[in-house]
Amino acid sequence: MPVMPERSRSCPTFISFSAAVQALGSVLLLCFVMAGTFSDITVPFIYVLLAAVGLLTAAGNFRLKKWARYSTSGFSALLILLPIGIISYYVHLNSLVDPNNAADADFMGYLLGIGFVLMLIVLPLSALGGFWLYYFNRRSIKQLFANVGKEST
Repeated sequence: MPVMPERSRSCPTFISFSAAVQALGSVLLLCFVMAGTFSDITVPFIYVLLAAVGLLTAAGNFRLKKWARYSTSGFSALLILLPIGIISYYVHLNSLVDPNNAADADFMGYLLGIGFVLMLIVLPLSALGGFWLYYFNRRSIKQLFANVGKEST
């Protein structure tokens, strides 16, 4: 009778999906940095670093590494806080507007439209971050990452 090899632990579907989303987001961020989109805002090095950590985290999640679960929780917190940063930025911009100046009013209408579109993009990402924070802190997922770590040592 042939000996069947021991079945290896496979990565659950949602963890694989999350890792793919992390990798895609990191590659998109890296593309934006390389295109020079963020050069006016701040130092692009920070974005390159975030993209690199995101790619490493995605690879770690595919391999069920414990540190990747912690990193995903950190990225989840950033995704949750992102809309707060955007809202505070727009509140700050609104305080700079002179209500008696028609050009400022037109400019604020334009910024309000951009802010609305940004929120349509960022709020689903924030919801995803909240779900990741919940999902990656479930007892069964913690045990899965912990057991894989014990098997590899």
